[in-house]
Amino acid sequence: MGSLLTACSGEPPSRYEEYAIQGIRDGNLDRQGAHAVIASINHGGSFWSTEKNERLYNWNHDSNGYSDLAQTALSPSGSVALTADTKSIVAWNADTGRSLGYWTVPSRLHSLALHPNGQVAALGREDNLASIFDLKAGQIVRSLAHEHTIRSVYFMPKSDYLLTGSEDMTANLWNWRTGQKIRSWEHNFPVDVVTSNHTGDVIFVAAYMDNGYLYDLNTGNTIATTNTQRQRISAARFSPDNKRIALGLFDGHIQLHDATTGELLGKWRMHIRPNVYRESSYVTDLAFVSGKKLVALGSNGLLNHFELP
Repeated sequence: MGSLLTACSGEPPSRYEEYAIQGIRDGNLDRQGAHAVIASINHGGSFWSTEKNERLYNWNHDSNGYSDLAQTALSPSGSVALTADTKSIVAWNADTGRSLGYWTVPSRLHSLALHPNGQVAALGREDNLASIFDLKAGQIVRSLAHEHTIRSVYFMPKSDYLLTGSEDMTANLWNWRTGQKIRSWEHNFPVDVVTSNHTGDVIFVAAYMDNGYLYDLNTGNTIATTNTQRQRISAARFSPDNKRIALGLFDGHIQLHDATTGELLGKWRMHIRPNVYRESSYVTDLAFVSGKKLVALGSNGLLNHFELP
């Protein structure tokens, strides 16, 4: 019990490494937390091995200098990555570091996701559309409409389902191949984060300055609520066994919850870098490295390592 109380007070990381000198605008981890793609401030994009703590590639859209990147995505296996600025999107082969294609952005992007097969991307757009982009064909094959900007997109595992979260205060479940809307959840605030567990039968939705909600995919009913004291949630990831969910917050804290009851199991805080952009770092992404370890990317450019109960 003593260790849990210590964790709830905001225990610091066991260690951390610097991945960007001046901070990052976006960053993603693969399923096992073994690789990271980041869009750094003033220093373009890069791809990292978190296990070796080694920068593998520098990725920019302009060969003449650093690109001002704003969005990233990484396939669950870590084999394909996306980087985007306000004008373009590039897909990358993470094994070779080479570009798979360069395309013009149809509208300013607010979110990106890659299908587990690494061949299809979802583009969350400012013009209220979530577009399905076929990387091999190099074109949009379908667009799904909300009534406002799309803040979050997520491909469900082993299915043709896509989750979208919008500033119109709804989270929608779609069959992205047919364009059919399967289900919709209404909230009181714009939806910031949507994701699911690894078997795709439970989804998680977080709205702006609200708690998180766990839903049964088949019935649409609420399973549990994760209480974050109205702190805004910036990232979420289920544990490999689907029993827990880790939440990254905009105030730099991480909370671990029971994915069935919503019970708070522990709380940690990201390392702070004085005099660095966004000193109180928010969490851009996190991943379970094993049942006892968690890694989290912070907007201040640090990768944090945490020991779990």
